Amino acid sequence: MKKILINILVAFLLFVNVANVFAQEEKKDTLTVATNATFPPYEFIKDGKIVGIDIEIANKLARKLNLKLNVVDMEFNTIISSIESGKADIGMAGMTVTEERLKSINFSMPYAKSTQIVLINSNSKFVKIEELKGKKIGTQLGTTGDIYSKDDFGEKNVQSFDKISDAILAMKNGKIDAIMIDQQTGENYLSNDSALKKIESPYVEEEYAIAIGKNNKELLNKINIAIREMQNDGTIKEIVNKYIVTKDEKVQSFSLINKIKETLFEDGMWKYLATGLKITLIVTFFSLILGVTLGLLISIIKLYHAELNPQFNSLRGILLIVLNRIVSIFVSLIRGTPTMIQLLIMFNIILSSVKNLEIVAILTFGINSSAYVAEIFRGAFKSVKKGEIEAARALGMSFSQTFRKIILPQSLVLSLPVLGNECITLLKETSIAGAIGLLELTRGANIIISNKFTAYIPYFTTALIYYLMVKILEITFKKLEGKFNYVRD
Repeated sequence: MKKILINILVAFLLFVNVANVFAQEEKKDTLTVATNATFPPYEFIKDGKIVGIDIEIANKLARKLNLKLNVVDMEFNTIISSIESGKADIGMAGMTVTEERLKSINFSMPYAKSTQIVLINSNSKFVKIEELKGKKIGTQLGTTGDIYSKDDFGEKNVQSFDKISDAILAMKNGKIDAIMIDQQTGENYLSNDSALKKIESPYVEEEYAIAIGKNNKELLNKINIAIREMQNDGTIKEIVNKYIVTKDEKVQSFSLINKIKETLFEDGMWKYLATGLKITLIVTFFSLILGVTLGLLISIIKLYHAELNPQFNSLRGILLIVLNRIVSIFVSLIRGTPTMIQLLIMFNIILSSVKNLEIVAILTFGINSSAYVAEIFRGAFKSVKKGEIEAARALGMSFSQTFRKIILPQSLVLSLPVLGNECITLLKETSIAGAIGLLELTRGANIIISNKFTAYIPYFTTALIYYLMVKILEITFKKLEGKFNYVRD
């Protein structure tokens, strides 16, 4: 057991170190850009690729700097922390320079101008921004619209969403009264949805710039020179004009069948759900293996410590006491902190140089699950009848032999119902992996929403897929329980 634990720890440390070495080598000739690809026309996903104004400008910048471009898609409010941790070199996501942001990062010279506007429902009677005082305002978390709205209307009147599409759905359902949004993104929604309109007067004008780490002044100077060159030769203006959407009359489809076809099958949007489903299953499967393996090891350590009552008078006793203390603290920390925080810590700090997001997700969810699996097995160990254990010891079996032949086989069967529940929880929990840019099932739905400007069909489809997967897991574990029923007879 001691050798197994040491081997796992060594393998994990070697994995992290090797990943860091490879990442550092790659970083020498790569410009890594952090973005949030749900903000058309600046960044969005089309035909499986991240495109938009910011991405084209980033491509031009990389060429001028003789670097390869690597675009990392993530939640908007994690971009700055990713730059600070070194996960990304720059951030481009329609970002405005603010005093608060300048405390953490530097900004290049502005490369584009924009305006914050207010979207409302088409049947709304608001005509002036001043009329929104005391009303509920929706924003995207971490954006300047979010910051300005909280300053002008009060935090209690502002509801922040991870994505603008969620805010629009909330407004249509009457949960909020208006939305602060970038003009070009707002125009995209207006041209695709007749249920929306805007207040004609602009809210605030602003300029977009590139976010760069405080300790990367050399890159800042190079980017400023490149931006100035692209402004002078008209490159940036040409890129911006390419993506400007002119508002036209869009024929609205009221047939549910037609709407489903339009939303999921036009432009191959269903592929994002299919890819998301595949990644969700991969992450769940390997996270479960890791969680069960680590959880079983943790529970064995705790069982041996409880049964053998080790003392500090031998190397084995010291090792068991120390290991028990370590795993007890580990379980307490994992169970006492949110999974989202653990995911962000792994992404931005512990595995900051690992570019494979699936590995980051698998390690995070597997380690998180192991703390709960450990308690499941510990409870199962206690459920084995003491008489059987005493009988085995009376026959001359050591505790290790008793564990392998009596306790473990019964415990694995006894824990099946709860393990099934943990598997289902793990499957659904992977939906937060989109926060680090992993294209799991929920993020696939969000990509469709950002392209098709409608939320209910992608969300209901995603919910149905999750439900079917959960039912399959329920049936599988019930059959396994029935197969081993004889153990309880």
